Amino acid sequence: MDIYSLANIIIPCITLVVSLFTPGVFVSCDRLFKGMLALAAVTELLGWLYSDSNAFLYNLYMLLLFHGYFYLYFLLNRSSKKRWLLNAGLLTFFWLAELLYLNGIHHVN
Repeated sequence: MDIYSLANIIIPCITLVVSLFTPGVFVSCDRLFKGMLALAAVTELLGWLYSDSNAFLYNLYMLLLFHGYFYLYFLLNRSSKKRWLLNAGLLTFFWLAELLYLNGIHHVN
């Protein structure tokens, strides 16, 4: 393991441990932030362990991370829940379409 891979695993873990002992402003935002940090640490660790399926893990990580960003935006702005669900649905639809496209389902023999 090189130092870059090790840093990608250690930095989210250190930030997560520090955030567990730091009081926050919004409880729901803090839980979401800690969940996103845990997701980053787990994804980096699994990406290092299973380097052959790293592309799928990274794509799944990005989907979950952006769902978290959409939800965080909804929590902070108290905007419309329909807008949040629409954005999350569109992101999921395009993520699945790209996954099907990259897996070769679009090819007809």
